[in-house]
Order: sequence, then C-alpha cells, then structure tokens
Amino acid sequence: MTTSKSRCEPPKSIGDPSIPQIPASNVDYHTKTKIVVEGKDYDIDVEGVAYYPSDLTSYSIPKAPIVFVAHGKSFGTHLNPYDRCDKIPSVKGGTLCELWVPLLGPGNKPLSPPTGWKAIDSYKGFEYFQEKLAKQGIISVSLNLDRIDDILNYGMSNMLNKAKLIIASIEYFQQLNKKPQHVLYNHINFEATGLVGHSQGGEAVIVAAQNIATQKGQVLPGVTIKGVLAIAPMDLYWSTIYQAFAKQVNKSEMWEFLKISKFTFMVILPAADGDVHHCPGAKYYDVAVPNPFKIQLYVHGANHNYFNSNWTIDDSLGITDIVRNNIPAYLDYSTGKIKMPFDLSGKLPLPLDLNRDNHQQILSVYGCAFFRRMLWDDTTMENILFHVRRPDGVKFDNIHLSFQVMNAMTVDNHEENNGISVNSLGELTIQKDGLKANEFLFAQSIPNPPPNYPVKVRSKDNYTFFGYSKGMITDYNGRNGIFISNIPPKGKDGKDYRDLSDKDVCIRVAEVSIGDPPDDKKLGFKSANRSGFELCLIDDKGVESCIHSDAVGGLSRPYYRGKVIDGDYKFMITKTMLETMLFPHECFKRNNPNLDASNIVSICIRTNLLDTRPLAFDDLQIV
Repeated sequence: MTTSKSRCEPPKSIGDPSIPQIPASNVDYHTKTKIVVEGKDYDIDVEGVAYYPSDLTSYSIPKAPIVFVAHGKSFGTHLNPYDRCDKIPSVKGGTLCELWVPLLGPGNKPLSPPTGWKAIDSYKGFEYFQEKLAKQGIISVSLNLDRIDDILNYGMSNMLNKAKLIIASIEYFQQLNKKPQHVLYNHINFEATGLVGHSQGGEAVIVAAQNIATQKGQVLPGVTIKGVLAIAPMDLYWSTIYQAFAKQVNKSEMWEFLKISKFTFMVILPAADGDVHHCPGAKYYDVAVPNPFKIQLYVHGANHNYFNSNWTIDDSLGITDIVRNNIPAYLDYSTGKIKMPFDLSGKLPLPLDLNRDNHQQILSVYGCAFFRRMLWDDTTMENILFHVRRPDGVKFDNIHLSFQVMNAMTVDNHEENNGISVNSLGELTIQKDGLKANEFLFAQSIPNPPPNYPVKVRSKDNYTFFGYSKGMITDYNGRNGIFISNIPPKGKDGKDYRDLSDKDVCIRVAEVSIGDPPDDKKLGFKSANRSGFELCLIDDKGVESCIHSDAVGGLSRPYYRGKVIDGDYKFMITKTMLETMLFPHECFKRNNPNLDASNIVSICIRTNLLDTRPLAFDDLQIV
C-alpha cells in the first residue's frame, strides 16, 4: 500500500479527485452489428455517446485511456414532460404523474404510454460521470443497451448478449481509432481500458471483462481490461452458473467461471436498494482476488436508481418489488406514496438521507479515484480508495468500505476448512474468558447448516448476510471475551512473519443484524451505545498494545430498513455487511511504547463490548 497512513485519528481531507482538470467535448456514434439470439439473427444498433478531452494532442502521453459504461434496464419506459398528471383508466387509481411503467390492458396486450411522454434514454444517465472522466484525461463511452432488452427482457441470455454488445462497442472504437478523419484517431490507449456498469449492466461488464481477460488474444486483441466498477450489479450470471454446479461435490470449475482475478474490481452497493435489494455484488467482491486490490463501498442511505440521472423514482420504497411481484397497488407518483388494498402503515422503510446529487457525487469521486489509479497509475488515489484520507464532496460517514490488497499476509480468512481452532497460517487460536466463536458462511442462504451455527443471526427465514465468504461470529455471551490468533516465526517463503515494525493490521468487521432495529431493547441492546472491540498486538515477552475500534473510525451500525414483514417485502431486510478497519502500526507503538513490534507473536481481539450483540469478523491481514 503506497499510502500515507492514519495516526488513530479521523482521516484528513485530501480534496476532490473529480474536480475538472481540462476541457471536455462529446460526440454521438452509431453503427450496426449482428447478434444471434436463441437461433435468430438480429441487426443491433451499436450506439451511444462518447466524452473525450477536448485537446487530445496537448498530452505528453499522446494516447488516452478509455472507459465503457453500460446502463441497466429502466423500471419505467417514458417520462412525463408536462406539468400535469394524465388519466390512465386502466390503472388502479386512474392517474400517473411522472413515470410510465409498462402495463397490460385487455387481452394482456401492452398499453401505450400517454401521448407526448418521452422515452427514457438510460444510456444518457451517466453523462455527468463521463464528463468528469474526460476532464481527468480519460475517454468514456456510454452504450445504448435497450435493444437487447427489447429482444430479451430478462435472464441469463439477456446478460450474455449485453456482454457481447459491450465487446462489439469496444471493437468499433478500435476501428475508429484507425480512421484518420475521426476526432479520436490514434488517441486511444486500449491497453488501459476500464468498464463501468449499473444494475444489469453492472453484471454485464463483469461477464464481458471475464471473456476478454480469460481469452486474451482471441477476444479483442490489443485490449487490456485494467479495472471494472460495478454499481448495484445483478446476479443472473452468478445464479445460473452456481445452480449448474450446485450438485457437484467439487466446485472448483464453478469458481473458475465466477472468480474475478484478471483485473481490479470495485463494487458500489446501495444499502437502501429497493430493486436489487439482496446486494448480490457482495458475492462478486467476496470471490474476487485482489489484483492489485479489490474494493467494496456499502453506502447507507443510497438507493438503486439515483446513480442514473434519468431514473427518477426512489426505489428504496420497494416500488419495483411490489409491481414485479404483481401485488395490487396504485403508485401515486404525485406524492411518492404507495396506495394498497391493505395497511402498510409503519412498515415502510425509512426515507433516504442521500439525495440524487449525493449519489452522483459518490460515483464521481470514487469512480474518478478508481480510474485515475488504474488507468493513469496515480497511486495517490489509494489514500481515498482505502479511506486513509477523506475525499471532499461526499457524505463520508455514509460510506462503509471493504478492501484487500495483493501480497498482504493473511492471518485468518477462515476459508481453509481447518476449523475455528487453527488460523490460515496453520497456527492455533485460543478462545478465553467466556468467548464462544463459530465459523460461519456469510451468505443469504445456507443449505443444511450444522446445529452449532448461531441461529440468532436470522431474520424470519433468511440469514442477514448477503455475500459469499466464510468468517467468524462471536456469540451473544461473548462480552469481555478474548480471541487470540498466533503468528509463526517464519513463513514458507522464509520471511519473518513476526516483524510488524512498519506493518498495519486490517480486519473486516460488522455488528450482526437479526433484522430488527439495532437498538431493540427486548434483545438486551443499549440504544445509546454502539458496539465495538479492541484489537491488540502481543510481543514475545507478553507486552501488549491495544487499539479500540472507535479510535479508527468506529464500528458501523446496521442500516435499518424498516419492520420486516412476510411475503414479498424482502427489500426491507436489514443487512449485516462487513467493512474493513485499518489499525496503523504507529498507533500501537504510541499506545504502549514498551511493545516490541519486531517480535509480535499473537494478534488478539477483545470483545469488551458495551452490550452483548454478536460481531462478525473476517480477513484478518497484515499489510
């Protein structure tokens, strides 16, 4: 990690990496390609809008990197351009004021939108981000994928064909790069290519990047995918592959399909997502290999739609779920309220605390930092990406970060199937003072869980974890408990594992949610206190130095989504989502100058909590 480390104090400001540096221009593009869908040939438009630095010839490096942007499938198809509401006799309630949702009329035939309503151009919803990338010296191209949705509304085939269209668009820009009459002629560096996708587009860019990276030289020769940023991605591809291998004992071939290892991966997960409410991007993060790192942003108060400037509905209210599951409802867009034939009072999620501008600024700041790091090799951006420094212009406290870096020494990630009593280094672990910890699969569904799994991390019939990683949970009786993980003198590579003189310690942690408010007194919670723990280093003489979690930012609370109710309202489940906490080596030394950091024999977790809530731990690493 090439960063200037924190000193056990709040991160200092580092500015806004998306602030314009140079002028930008844009140009539309259009061509055709053929795609075979379920045995039929289709002529598909390859079209969209490209943003680029206005004067490409002024760069000392004459070729600029390029990013391709893939949008999602819009919930609605048309927007009302008028200052009025239109009467729709076939809609319960009879009035729509803002967004046209495809509806079926007599004979199950699709109804046409009101006269004059304008089609939603989803691909133009990221022009704000494209322009900022261009002003950082990065060409960006937003693709129109709506034609694929016209042919295939949903499913695995839809996802695969969107990936084909992304690849066809990159190929077309390779052709433009060779045309002397085009403004981008000989100005694109395809060895520094990035992809961005939202919703269905978020998974499509993963699939496209996997195809390009794993078949290098066969798919798009001369193109190297350096980084992929997925925003609230779907898991249609994941689910299909997983189910195909579900009955196999050895799933190694499955993980070769799903594992992300050939490029750097970053994902943004909105905590108040009412559409892709199960945050499947967490699974992609969990199985990704850091190359040279991987990043997950879990954003409290963010919904699914507001990252696209042309998607107007606040989906955090679960409106997409209600319509998708054919629940009788009248959606009153003039008030933003849901009217139903049954009472939901007091059961809807809490309102958002991030507005549309906040969403767009989060993508702009972290997206620009990510691509400046990956495509321009600006390593100073790691200070933002690892939250060593605080970027300006975003609601920083709403952003809960996970990250891993390449070549970090993993003390324990619980993936070796060697039980809770042995860590990833093959050394013994110790539980003391009443602590009871179990290894646990952090996933939404767990087939045939053994009886010693902690049942109190359930909400109704669902676990509140949404990724796919094995970790450790301390149980409800773990107050003042101690968990010790020992470190060997040397590793298999001959390196001194115990010399942490200039090494920091990272660990992923979450306060475990059981689906109810985190201050629910009937569970013994003290609403005024948030949970926490201490992480300690112990040297060969038994001297220890501890840092409390509050000193490095504090353990985040679960983002409460409202009262969980039965039926189709899973969008309201409060999630358990882990974040990475970094404990700087300077702080250990300052807290106890007698600590010999050159000979650390153990790392200790003290669950000296103010209450008895369980905590989830994973990925204890030395960096």
